[in-house]
Amino acid sequence: MTLYAASDRKNLVNAVPHRLLLDGWKSRLEALELRAIEFELDRLVRSKASGEIRTAAWLPARLSPYGRMSWDQTPLMRIWENVCQRDPKQTCWCFGLLLWEHMMARPDAWRVERADLGEMPLAGTTYRRCRSNDGPLAPSPLAASLG
Repeated sequence: MTLYAASDRKNLVNAVPHRLLLDGWKSRLEALELRAIEFELDRLVRSKASGEIRTAAWLPARLSPYGRMSWDQTPLMRIWENVCQRDPKQTCWCFGLLLWEHMMARPDAWRVERADLGEMPLAGTTYRRCRSNDGPLAPSPLAASLG
């Protein structure tokens, strides 16, 4: 686990919010589909040379006004088409939670800033790669609320 709340390098974020909801969505996917989504998330994270991920930017424009990425012909389309049955709100939540879980399992350290966009929790979440010289910082209320 290497996910920290926005400014907290003392306590790891050790829980995915809305775990039961995420587990329900994941149960609609076959093992190979889940694995393909994981590979796609890993590919996307590794491709971010800037070290910053804005969740909404990874959502297609039809799901989020801030989205730019196309999910066509990628494993992520399974979230939109099958798991959430083309429901924009559920797709935002599901994708955000899948990415959160993925970021928790990464070997490199990241910080998360959760910024819900109205009724779409996690759509505005930002992840920033921790630099090796980042030292312990002040505790964050997000870490406490998720712990």
